[in-house]
Amino acid sequence: MAWVDDTDPTRPLLKGFAPAVARLRELDPVMTEVVRLRGAVQHNCRLCKSRREGYALDAGGSESLYAEIEYFETSAQLSDRHKAALRYVDALIWSPSRIDTALAAGVSHALHRVGIP
Repeated sequence: MAWVDDTDPTRPLLKGFAPAVARLRELDPVMTEVVRLRGAVQHNCRLCKSRREGYALDAGGSESLYAEIEYFETSAQLSDRHKAALRYVDALIWSPSRIDTALAAGVSHALHRVGIP
């Protein structure tokens, strides 16, 4: 995959989504925690899966919500924004070179809805 290619559908995501998650101020604490926990599930890190971010819990995160991360596509509690972010997390972890235009567009749409360029 050519990371400098302007036609690469992942380019806007890597410039917007990944840094936003890293800064933790651009996304609400629940979204940040959902993304973090998905990474923990995918890597099967027992320590990371067992930890909880207090700000996320204060902002509405819950064990019932977090329990749906593993099966997020069929979740009734996780929002479409969460699901778009989790699709991207999975792709970024397992097959970043195969992130397609549809996935990139879904994440970009979710980001724009919360004011992230």
